[in-house]
Amino acid sequence: MNESFLELQRLVTKPVDRRSQKEADRRNDIEQRFLLEQRAREQREQERRNKSAERRGESPRRRFPREMFKTSLVYKNGRGVRVSGTTKNVSICGVMMELSEINSRITSGEQGMLLLVEQKGEHAFPCQVIRNEENKLILEISRDHISQFGAVLTASIFSSLQQELNLVDKWENGNK
Repeated sequence: MNESFLELQRLVTKPVDRRSQKEADRRNDIEQRFLLEQRAREQREQERRNKSAERRGESPRRRFPREMFKTSLVYKNGRGVRVSGTTKNVSICGVMMELSEINSRITSGEQGMLLLVEQKGEHAFPCQVIRNEENKLILEISRDHISQFGAVLTASIFSSLQQELNLVDKWENGNK
């Protein structure tokens, strides 16, 4: 037989030293306690975040907070249905859209495209309809496009703020 195999067999069948076994058991117990405490800390933190979200009137299920921001949007699906509206609120991964008209041809779970309409043009993002409530459409951006959507959304929010600041500056300079 191969010498290395015999050596391995001797190591495996070698009687375990009771002290080293006790030390290994003690380490294992410490590690298990640490993991349980860590899980408990994470659970307490999640409960704290949920309570905080509820106090702010948000759903604790949300991965990202919703922000109030108003801009023009268009949703279109593969069947040719196209609706326009404005955002009621936005987050990094989705939007709540107020439709200009009620559309019952849009169904929950369907895939489509969200078009963010800006002065510089349109930005298209694949999305899924989460809910269609009378004149509101809740859309979730495709995971592969969340970072791109977040970047475009952030730029759009900053552009909007800059326009508001310019208006304030014009108003203040006009009243002097």
